[in-house]
Amino acid sequence: MGSSINAFSSAIINDQNDVEELEDGTMYVTSSDIELTFDNNRGNQTVGLRFENTLIPKGVFLVFLL
Repeated sequence: MGSSINAFSSAIINDQNDVEELEDGTMYVTSSDIELTFDNNRGNQTVGLRFENTLIPKGVFLVFLL
């Protein structure tokens, strides 16, 4: 059984498509940048990123997406 590796890139096209959620549940939607998992000023956080108009076929395994 063969395998193949394909790569693509996609941009966040709207400033409402990225958000940081602080440990206390507060949503921070006006950040000028995204710190993945830890912000020096706010501590641990979860980051949500939405890529519009990006089709990912069923069954695809995403290894790395930033």
